[in-house]
Amino acid sequence: MINMPIVRGEKLIESVDKFVNSLNKNDEVEKAIVYNPDGSVFIKERIGTKNYVEYAHEEYLQMRGKILIHNHVDTGDLTDRVLSPDDLHRATYYGMGKIQAITLNSSAAFSPGMILSGNVSMRDQFLKGYAKVFETGKAHVSELLGDEPSVAGAIQNTARNMSDYLKENQHKYGYRYDERGIFE
Repeated sequence: MINMPIVRGEKLIESVDKFVNSLNKNDEVEKAIVYNPDGSVFIKERIGTKNYVEYAHEEYLQMRGKILIHNHVDTGDLTDRVLSPDDLHRATYYGMGKIQAITLNSSAAFSPGMILSGNVSMRDQFLKGYAKVFETGKAHVSELLGDEPSVAGAIQNTARNMSDYLKENQHKYGYRYDERGIFE
């Protein structure tokens, strides 16, 4: 059985809604906030760069069991449509309760559970598999540069493949994933 933190509750929902509503589709930088499972803010909103929000290693160590929610800026590539390999690495390595990425058109949530957070070889196997799907898609997109309709299709297909990888491997690796960003 996976030991999952409670990621529901009125206070959490209200806090997350407030943060999400503060995001703008025209944002040019990533923003993140870290919550305790009860919905109280653990690390207040932080503004990063176009590609990431910076936290110190010591801060990540304190995120065990916490909920990190951030946006992905519309860059026109794969990273603005899905959870990035870096997102999953941080969530599993630091044992976060949940990481959620809000993109221009969607939201996805990942909760690593105790298996991925505690078993290094299993975590590495999972992350390598996900990175392979990501890198294969990225290479295919690069081959199509200049043919915008084909690039857009390849990005969509790769994002779908990455989401499928996460859906299909939940039971094998003991994590939870929801491409809508919620757990029911």
